[in-house]
Order: sequence, then structure tokens, then C-alpha cells
Amino acid sequence: MPTVKLWKVVVLVFLPTALLYQLIWALIFKEQPVAFWQSHASHYVIVIKVIGETIMYALMSGYALCCTQSTHFISKRIVAALCAGLSLYSAYYLFLVMQ
Repeated sequence: MPTVKLWKVVVLVFLPTALLYQLIWALIFKEQPVAFWQSHASHYVIVIKVIGETIMYALMSGYALCCTQSTHFISKRIVAALCAGLSLYSAYYLFLVMQ
């Protein structure tokens, strides 16, 4: 599998993807009426959002480790650790929401 520079992947793929994902969900949440937030439907929508975040950040972490190259030994591990941290945080939040 061909490798690409880590900074290109982070700047051109990871950040825009994460920002676009959050922007789309912000637009979805903004358009919901108050009754939606008072019902159980909002709970399920938030669970779907957090599951998507967990999967997205886990895939980013794996891709950063396996398919990129960098000049510094530690930089890939730092980016992967940040993505893994976000994934674990999302999974923890999902665990809290599901209770």
C-alpha cells in the first residue's frame, strides 16, 4: 500500500473530515424543535452521532499508523494517540449515554 506524508493526511483529510462531520451534525441539531429534545428520539440520534465519531476517529488512528510516513519517529504515534484518545473519549461518552 502506498504511503503519503502524515501532515498532508492530517491537514487535507482528517481535519476537514472531522470539521465537516461536526458541522453537519450541528446543522441537524439546530433544525430540531424543542419537542424533539424532550422526547427519546433525541437520545437515539445522539447515540448514532457518537457511534459515528468513535468509528471515524478509530479509522483515522489506524490509517495514521499504518499508511502514512513521517520524518520524525514520534509524530505518527502522537497523531494516532490523539485520534485514539478522541475515539476512547467518544466511546466513554457513548457508554454514559447508553445507561
